[in-house]
Amino acid sequence: MKNVWMLITVVALTLSPIWAHAGSNIKRPSLSEKEVSILHLNLIRNHFDAAAHKRSFFSSSSELNDTLLQDISLFLKQYNHLPIAADALFLKGRILLNQGEEEKAAVAWLQVLYEYPHSETAIGAKQRLLILIEKDWDDYAKEITAIINHKVKGKKAARLLSLIKQLYKIDDKDVNKALADLQIQFLSRFPNYPYVDEVQILYAHNIATTSAKSGVFAFEKLLTLYPNSAYRAEALLATADLQQKSLKQYDKAVANYKKLIREYPRHTLVKRAYKNLALIQEKHQKDYKGAVQSLNKIVQLFPKDEMSLWALQTAAHLQEGKLKDPLAAVQSLRKLAKMFPTHEKDAVEALKDAAKIARKKLKDNDLYTQILQQVVKDFSKTEAAPRALFDLADFTEKKMNNPKAAQDYYLQLIRQYPTHKLAEKARKRLY
Repeated sequence: MKNVWMLITVVALTLSPIWAHAGSNIKRPSLSEKEVSILHLNLIRNHFDAAAHKRSFFSSSSELNDTLLQDISLFLKQYNHLPIAADALFLKGRILLNQGEEEKAAVAWLQVLYEYPHSETAIGAKQRLLILIEKDWDDYAKEITAIINHKVKGKKAARLLSLIKQLYKIDDKDVNKALADLQIQFLSRFPNYPYVDEVQILYAHNIATTSAKSGVFAFEKLLTLYPNSAYRAEALLATADLQQKSLKQYDKAVANYKKLIREYPRHTLVKRAYKNLALIQEKHQKDYKGAVQSLNKIVQLFPKDEMSLWALQTAAHLQEGKLKDPLAAVQSLRKLAKMFPTHEKDAVEALKDAAKIARKKLKDNDLYTQILQQVVKDFSKTEAAPRALFDLADFTEKKMNNPKAAQDYYLQLIRQYPTHKLAEKARKRLY
């Protein structure tokens, strides 16, 4: 028996080159790239249509759909330069809709409109989109309609970037997921596009909403691969913010905030870097002196920004409480009132706090009266002014033993605010 098998093996090895040679003489049809792409897409479409036709309430074609979607991705990578790619994108939308992923389907059809705006397939894609809007999308139908009707112009990469930027403005987690897929496609297809870094920064912001770690990676990718990007400062700030707020990596966050400040000292985002740096220094590092220094840098660099108002309020709070420096707190509060006179409520409240500190903690009578005079002079139209005048008169009379100066304040109160309820009390003090 063993000899028989050896004989069969020898014969097979002898004949195999002959069979191989014979097979090589069989003529196979030579197909063009276009013909192959048509056959390929028809194969995908036929399997999808057959499965969709047989689908029932109790059956699912999700596994097949996943396979078909993967194959469409390969198809688009290979044949994106051919017009038939528009039909593949359209079919991708149908498959996604079949899986209940309306947002992803919509983005696929929008991609048809923006990549192949003059094709017949674009007409069908627009019709499908309008049906989706009418059926399901009350929340952001207006935004999608505007994207559909947007005048598409420029080369393909520019058109897709326009679509990405418009979709980015829609605040919806499912749209964001679909947008992320489109952004990844763009980064893969157009790595040398002059504005590819803009897609990278938008993609990083997008995925950061669902994963802080993924967001940090995407922002760091921009910093690593696009050294001349105009979005580097934004990426540094976003990375540090994720490390601070979501990942609790305070040392890493501080390093990135300081890097942003060092590399872009005059950038408008620096104020946010100083703010968040101060918060870490105060709450997590207990570096109160460093926090006040960071807050004062905001005031120095952005004196007209409302963040400086917050910075002075926070600095005064730390100076009085943690640093035990009430005089510095008074100076910060008075500075606030001088810098932000149009914010009357905040400014007057700051002067009230300053006056309280001067009187009770510093026990500085002259400073206390100076602050009350500042209220009267700078905020004469507020309710705080007549109160400050009355307090000045009362304090001068009772604590400073200067009845003549007190009489002058009472008279000023009566003259400037004759109908105020404190004016009546002042009149009684005069006689």
